[in-house]
Amino acid sequence: MLPLKELLDQQLAGVQRAPSVAITFDDGYSDIYEIAAPALLKNNFPFTVFINTESVGAPGYMSWSQLKSLQEMGASVANHTVTHPHLMRRQESENRSQWRRRIKREIVEAQSDIEAHLGESPLLFAYPYGEFDASVTALVQSLGYRGLGQHSGAVGKLTDPLRIPRFPMGGNYGELDSFATKVASLPLPVVEEGVVQRSDGLSDAYVLLAGQTATLKLALAEPGLGNRLNCFFRGEQIDVVEKTPEIVHVPLPDALTAGRTRVNCTAKEAGGNRYYWHSYPLFIKGEDGAWKHQD
Repeated sequence: MLPLKELLDQQLAGVQRAPSVAITFDDGYSDIYEIAAPALLKNNFPFTVFINTESVGAPGYMSWSQLKSLQEMGASVANHTVTHPHLMRRQESENRSQWRRRIKREIVEAQSDIEAHLGESPLLFAYPYGEFDASVTALVQSLGYRGLGQHSGAVGKLTDPLRIPRFPMGGNYGELDSFATKVASLPLPVVEEGVVQRSDGLSDAYVLLAGQTATLKLALAEPGLGNRLNCFFRGEQIDVVEKTPEIVHVPLPDALTAGRTRVNCTAKEAGGNRYYWHSYPLFIKGEDGAWKHQD
């Protein structure tokens, strides 16, 4: 068990070590302080809480004094914006420059709030709702942060530091039966990925339109790994087409529906019992180009 920043420093640098875990929480709910933190701290397990600062002290959320107490006991507190907005979405009549200033303010002011109440905080940023596109990641990069999503997978030297995966462990994703497999998972050696052969006319790699068709392309550093790859979309296995020993195509099902989703791909390592695990997040607008999901 490692602090998040330490784990990322090591894994993104390609340091080889036994499977390691960093624990994170989003939003700063009070049950982290009341239930989770005592158990974690009793076992000397470090963890990071990403907070949206406007909610601090509100009913159901931790106060600054509680966050300070956790920090003094070894926890980290990091940036999750001020108001927890959908970062990709422009407000009515908002142009690109106005959108960028608003989102930058969300991040910069949250960091200032955290540092004013708690002191120095690592430049780690968790995307609200796990949502990002190229414009959002470019802004996060310009501010000097590493960006963490909500798509699953292991972290390694080929992981994009602006699109760091995290395994969800709450609700329907909290089954302990699969926990050991997730902890021991390996980062799929993806050197390039993106949506190709799309019919929606959009250009962003992570945004699609409902009702359209598209294919996910993965270029792998390990030749032949693609023929062991199993990919799943919304609970259903989908075909993997090996184009070359290094490149596979994963055709997405027709008639995509709006909402947040992902393609999960796994492959058993050759001669071992661990699994490569990689997730590609997708954010699907309605057929009219408008966002349909609210939470």
